[in-house]
Amino acid sequence: HLARPATDIYAERFLFVPSLGLLLVVVGLLAKIQFLKGRQAKFVAGAVLLVFFTLSWKRNYAWKDNETLLKTDLPKLENCVRANYNYALLLHRDYYEIPENQRQERQRQILKYYERTLQLTDRLLVAYVDFGGAYMEFGMHDKAFAIFQKTIELFPEIAVPYVQMAKYHMTFKQ
Repeated sequence: HLARPATDIYAERFLFVPSLGLLLVVVGLLAKIQFLKGRQAKFVAGAVLLVFFTLSWKRNYAWKDNETLLKTDLPKLENCVRANYNYALLLHRDYYEIPENQRQERQRQILKYYERTLQLTDRLLVAYVDFGGAYMEFGMHDKAFAIFQKTIELFPEIAVPYVQMAKYHMTFKQ
């Protein structure tokens, strides 16, 4: 995070201890500065600690649950594969718990985030499988077929895309 933001929304969980270490280094360096003595050094160290504490405290609300975290961070991480994929999964997971009249819009959102994931990378097999599965589930069979076909082209040595294509054909008793 010092050079540039981490590429994954969950990475900051693993940065707590390094951030704490950085804070200790900063305070230690401030204590070594010659012109800061006694009360001045304590005041500067306290101010630095207060800034770090405030920033951490403000960030805590986003960690309420995964949905809040994703909704909070996705606007800043629109080019993050994992953020888009995780949000698609979260929306898809909750799809059957929402009222029937909201499902059409939810389908659009789910597909949007799966599609964005695959715009960012073509290396995430599971995203292709889930995207094609969502098309099947939502009755968009032609689009599912195209996704499964592309998945086979991208991952010809892996069985999963062939299994998905077989399920597609079994759906239509072909």
